Formats: sequence, structure tokens, C-alpha cells
Amino acid sequence: MSIDRSEFRSGKRFSGILTHFFENTRRLLINGTVVALILAMMLVLIQDLRRDSVVMEAINLPKVLINRGFTPVGTSHWLNHHVLAISDLAATTKSQNSFQDQDSEIEIDVPGAGISLRSISKALRAVLGIKQTRVAGEIICTDDICSDANMEMRLRVYDKEGIKIIPVGTFGDVLAANLNDDDLDLYFETAALKLFEYLDPYIAAAYLFQTKKSGGRERAVNMVKANHPDRAWAANLIGLMDMRNEEFESSDYWLERAIEFSENDDIAGFARPIATFGYSLHRRHLWDEALEKYDIAIKVDPTYPNVYFLKGLTLFRMKKFLQAKNEFQTSSEIDPASVRSFHMWARSAAALGSKKEAEKMFQKTAAMKQVDMQLYPQWYNFREGLGENGDDIMKSWEINLGIVAKDLLPEECMPLLVLMARFAKFNQKRDWPYYQGELLEHKEFCESEMLNEESAP
Repeated sequence: MSIDRSEFRSGKRFSGILTHFFENTRRLLINGTVVALILAMMLVLIQDLRRDSVVMEAINLPKVLINRGFTPVGTSHWLNHHVLAISDLAATTKSQNSFQDQDSEIEIDVPGAGISLRSISKALRAVLGIKQTRVAGEIICTDDICSDANMEMRLRVYDKEGIKIIPVGTFGDVLAANLNDDDLDLYFETAALKLFEYLDPYIAAAYLFQTKKSGGRERAVNMVKANHPDRAWAANLIGLMDMRNEEFESSDYWLERAIEFSENDDIAGFARPIATFGYSLHRRHLWDEALEKYDIAIKVDPTYPNVYFLKGLTLFRMKKFLQAKNEFQTSSEIDPASVRSFHMWARSAAALGSKKEAEKMFQKTAAMKQVDMQLYPQWYNFREGLGENGDDIMKSWEINLGIVAKDLLPEECMPLLVLMARFAKFNQKRDWPYYQGELLEHKEFCESEMLNEESAP
């Protein structure tokens, strides 16, 4: 049997070409992966350099606390927990620092090189003069026996201004000092507030306002007196506070100052004080004047969803339900997480007799993560008006309606009480004593509360 050498050579050549192809492909993949990793590291590094974050470092502790199970890192985490809670509860759209624990910073080590992404970032910050705010501190003993009452936390803030020492006060100054979790939560909340008073006093003021604690107005006024860069936000907050208290003359003064500050400080698109001014006029039943303010605010910032909601609310009160629905729809399109916009869209559709659209929007509102305090009374009335049996409506929801009993308009309080009474009857074997107490509590609440529709600062 003879061998065709030309075919053998051809096959060998093809095998060599194939081997060469796979080798080149492997090299390309390896090189591409390396390049991609380098680009990814550069992107992370650039983001880190641009990030306006505050890094929370460990809080040094005396031996007496370490012996009781406390740790420096755990103490830092506890403080950061309250910092983040205050930031969240301030409920503001104003830009603010992000906070992170030191051990949550992105870290990538280069094997065998003795360097890491964090070390490179720190070196570049030093060379480029880019400061990153860092918070450290310690709890110290102020007496010889290191008693609970005389321990004190002192925070150290490292920023572009240098080092700022923030004394929180001794445990005895702030609390009963028996170091149980509830007392320590109060102490760490105090520490977090003092930190914000230095880093971002507006957040501290807004938090105190939103949680109905004292001191918010005083802090906002101090910001205006000090010509703080966020004085326009502070003046708007004061105007909002005064409006809630129906001190309209003072509210008008502060909102006008907020508008003036925003213009003088070149804060582009600051429509909030104009929108709040419009809602203040709404509260005085000056509907047309309110609409004029809303239209001005929309020209200043057409992307601000709250102004469309407030305009819709005024139109709803004027019984211009179609126009109101359009405004609520616009607000929900800009801010798809706005529960109240979808709720008022549902109510407007119901008022127009658009039953299918109303039911769809009620269902959409109920499916959203945040609870709308006013949803179920209105939805119940709507469904009952369609002829549905009240107990059947309750069974179809199968939820604990006790959670929606806060911050209601007076006109909606009695429907809620009826709703809760029905639910209590439906579940009387299990929940009736609880709901009986809730009904009495909220009956008093409904009889005493003034109109309190919200407008976020």
C-alpha cells in the first residue's frame, strides 16, 4: 500500500496552521483578559479618587470596654449605622457624602508586588492633593477608675481643613450610663448628630425636623447666619417648618430668602422653595396663586417631581380632576417610586368615573414597597361605592391594616376607623384587644390633628 506524501505534507501543514491559530487565540485571550483587568482597576481607581465618601475608621477603646466584649471595629460599625440612619431619615434630595466602613473599601492586592489598590489610591491622593475625609476616634476614661458615667467618645475628622476634634460628651452627660443597648443607641445617635453638625449641618437639621425632634430650626437658622454654602436649603427648611405650623408670614419670609439665596449662590434648578411657597398658598386655599408658583417652579426645574404632585393636589382640591390626574401621572413618570403620586392618580381616576383605571392604580399603589398611609381608606370607599361587601373587601386584602394608621388627613380618619373596626371584627379572636387600643389612640389623633399633607424639603 503506497502513501501519498503530498496528502501527508498537506495534513501536517494544516495541523501546524491550526496549532498556530489556537496558540495566537490563547495569547489574545490572555492579553485581552490582562488588559481588561488593568482597565477595570483603572476605572475603580478613578471612581475611588472621584468619590466624595467619608471613611469610618476604627474607634479605639479602653481595656475596660474591650474586656466587656466591645471592639474598635464593632464600635465604628455602630457609629456608622447611626450615621446612615440619620442620613436616610433626613429624607432630602440634597447631595450629601456617602459613608462607608474602612473594611468595606474596595481592596485589590497585586501578588508579589507588595502593593494594593488602596495604597495606590492613597499615594495618588497625596500626589494630586485630593483629600478624602476620614473619621476616627476613641473612647477615653476621664477618671481614674474608668467608670461608665465618665467615659467619653471623641471623634477625629481628617479632611481638607486639617484635623477637627469633636467631643461627644461623657456617657453620664447623655444617658443613664448603664451601657445597655438602648442607652448606647441614644449615645451613638448623639455622636452621629455631632458629626453631621460639622460635616453637613443641613442633614442634622432635616433629620430633627423629619423625626419631630427639637433643634432642627435652630440649626437651620445658624446655617443662614453663618452664610453656609447650603443656606438656601436651610432657609427652605425653615420656611417649610413655619408653614407646617401655619405661621405663614414667617414662612413666606424664609421661602423668599431661600429663593434669593439660590439666585445669589448660582444654585441652578433650585425649585423647592418656589414649590413649597405654592403649597403654602394651597394651605391658605389661594388656589390660583398656588398654581402660578408651581408653574414658575416647573420652569426652574422641569425634572422636579414634587412640584407636579403638589400642582395636582391643588387641582384635585379645585375639583379639576382630569388636569390633576395628568399632573400625578407626570410626577409618577419622573419618579416611579412616588407612592403618593400613583395613589392620587387612582383617586383622580375614581373621581372621573374611570373605574378600571382607578382600580388598576389602587392595585399598583398597594403593590409598591412603601406603605401609603391614606391608601386603604380611599380604596375601601371606592370599592364599597361599587357595591362590594365590606367584609369581602377586607378578606381580599388579607393584610394588617393597623400599620396605615398614622399621619392621615382628618377627613380620612373616620373611614380608617371604620376600616380598622371591620378588620378588628374580622380577626377578633386574635387581634381585637390590640385593635381596640389602636382605635382609641387614633380616634384621639384624628380629632386633634390639623391638615398635614407632606412636602419633602
